[in-house]
Amino acid sequence: MIEPSRDLVAECYGWAVRLINYYVTHDTPESRAYSSHGARRNTRLQCEAKLGECVFCLHVGIDPAVSLKWDTERGADPDYDVIWRSARIDVKQTQLHYDYLIWPINKNRDFQKKKFDVLALAKAQVSFDEEGLTGRGFVAGWIEKDKFYLKRDIAPAGPANGRLTPGTWYLRPEYLHLMSYWSTGG
Repeated sequence: MIEPSRDLVAECYGWAVRLINYYVTHDTPESRAYSSHGARRNTRLQCEAKLGECVFCLHVGIDPAVSLKWDTERGADPDYDVIWRSARIDVKQTQLHYDYLIWPINKNRDFQKKKFDVLALAKAQVSFDEEGLTGRGFVAGWIEKDKFYLKRDIAPAGPANGRLTPGTWYLRPEYLHLMSYWSTGG
């Protein structure tokens, strides 16, 4: 389990606040079309997404302060979050107790156009204690973009789907490569 510094978690929170303020002042049909479930107004969700990116960076030994996009002047990231070992990586974050790597439903139609090579799943979450924000997380694994597309499941409608919005693309954890697989080259 990686426990980023309180300062880094506070940076994630500050970034989330700035991003949400950006969306308030730059409300475009495109940004609304990509967002769902109130994400453009959810500070905690945005903070935890950025924390997941930081956890990935710390796991692979790179500095999140210089490796990630912290500028919010043009919205979120440019299809990927970080470059590591010449791969453009889109880090997807979920809560510590959730299992799936999830592709946002409102981005399904543009999946093939997105400029990334690998999806990585970081399980991360923030907590508030008497001293402020803390965070912790770990990298659950990764998968190549084309393999995600081939192996993905699509959430059905009805009670059998659990918590996923019908139509959401997701990947079961058994299809993820361990990070050691990447480190050793398979």
